[in-house]
Amino acid sequence: MQARTVFILATIAVLAAIGAALLDGRKAASPAAIDDRLYPALSGSLNETTSIALSGSDGSRAVTIERKDTGWIVAQENGYRADSGKIRQLLLRLSDAVIVETKTSNPDLYARLGVAEPGSAEGAGTLLEIGEPADVRLIVGKRESRAGKGTYARRAEEETSYLVDADIELETDPLNWLDRQLFDIDSQSVLRVEIHHESGEEVVLQRVGEQLVILGIPEGRSLSSPGAAQPVSRALSSLLFDDVLPRAEFEDFDPQATVRFHLDDGRRITVHAQQRDDERWVSVQVALEPVESSAGLEPVAAAADPENDEPDTAGGETASAEPLPDRLDAEEVARQDARFSGWIYRLPVYKYEQIVRRMEDFLLPAAE
Repeated sequence: MQARTVFILATIAVLAAIGAALLDGRKAASPAAIDDRLYPALSGSLNETTSIALSGSDGSRAVTIERKDTGWIVAQENGYRADSGKIRQLLLRLSDAVIVETKTSNPDLYARLGVAEPGSAEGAGTLLEIGEPADVRLIVGKRESRAGKGTYARRAEEETSYLVDADIELETDPLNWLDRQLFDIDSQSVLRVEIHHESGEEVVLQRVGEQLVILGIPEGRSLSSPGAAQPVSRALSSLLFDDVLPRAEFEDFDPQATVRFHLDDGRRITVHAQQRDDERWVSVQVALEPVESSAGLEPVAAAADPENDEPDTAGGETASAEPLPDRLDAEEVARQDARFSGWIYRLPVYKYEQIVRRMEDFLLPAAE
């Protein structure tokens, strides 16, 4: 073979090798194909999913979540409404999960990844079951933190385990799947608060300008601080419960205080409160104020002296009040009330104490 021919063939071989390398690099840089997803068909059935179940590492069913006509509910919590956002996040993460690496198929090594069958002596994972049409049965194991986010998992009907790129965290406490938010109302929306204690004591707070002021402070007494009343206005902000029970299962609910919050959207939220041992429980009602009552609750748009809580009406004039925002629709208010009807909620102590206050809680100690 002539030298020229050898040179040409060698050049062709080098160019072919370079082309193959470039092609491989392009393939490596391209996103994973749909076939590399853990459950390629799941994304098409998310809206039809009707049930999710979790079994803990001991093998027992821990959480059952079902979709009803009114939304998702948690069976273990007497059918109370579930956190639909959290459920959707789980389903989306799972539908987008891509297999990063194939791991062991040896059952003796499952424990290292936490993907052994629930109920196993060690290394047991959490079994996630999603009903038809998705029909998913996945054993979720440890999360991988060394190489970035990821989770070890194994499809229950298969021997092969995988590292997937999704951070799949499954909580087996049913409470953590509830929609635990009661309200998240801005403090400036509270126009008036009336606190009635079973002893007959009544404390009334009224909005004056930018803050709530306490009416009827005893003569010779002073507020503990200029903003002493403001925690009450924030009581319905980020209000989450710690536990919930059907009212029928809560024996002897006997409220020790009733608190009414009047809001600028026309709602009146009534909280009946009871302290039982170290726990604080409440029931909640939502109603729409009559139009004439709402008109009488407009904030007084005058500057207030926080030391005496009297509006500044120097010159005998009061600034005109800003118009109230649109009132909520009566049907929407009825839906909110129906959501809370029949349930008793346990609140964090600090939130309960923001709601149920006595006059003395706002004042400096009386001079001796």
